[in-house]
Amino acid sequence: MKSILVAYASKSGTAKEAAGKIAAVLPNAELIDLADVSSTARAAKTPLHENYCAAIIGGGVRVGLVHGETKRFIDARKEELETLPSAYFITNCFPESVDEIIGKMLPASLKDSALFVGTLGGRLDINSLRGLDKVIAKMVSKAVGEQKPVFSELDEHAIQTLVSKFL
Repeated sequence: MKSILVAYASKSGTAKEAAGKIAAVLPNAELIDLADVSSTARAAKTPLHENYCAAIIGGGVRVGLVHGETKRFIDARKEELETLPSAYFITNCFPESVDEIIGKMLPASLKDSALFVGTLGGRLDINSLRGLDKVIAKMVSKAVGEQKPVFSELDEHAIQTLVSKFL
């Protein structure tokens, strides 16, 4: 029996957590960390149709862009993904930026044929970040001022909506 690919790239762990929740509920799901060289190499060597009956691809967002490894995987496997039942997610804190980020992440053909495209919520935990990411997050937090991001946790309802498309 073929697996459902659940592939993600995460820097602070929110997309990893979301992907893990998805994979835990779906029967026969294979979780792949696109930022882990050994996992990505294994996934990249095999045509998707040989191992997977569906694909769920996601990533965290930094500075208005989905994680680079997520974008590279989607771009490299676009033709294969067009022929598989698929879903795409991001994790981010700012709902007003979702459409713009997804527009940069997905070609129209993948977006139009997907079973689910959207955000699964997110969190901005400055203490979990390091280096330049931490500096940027502090600047964003200061620019937002007293306003709190609308998404401060994962959206369990959105996760269940995505999962229901594959059950």
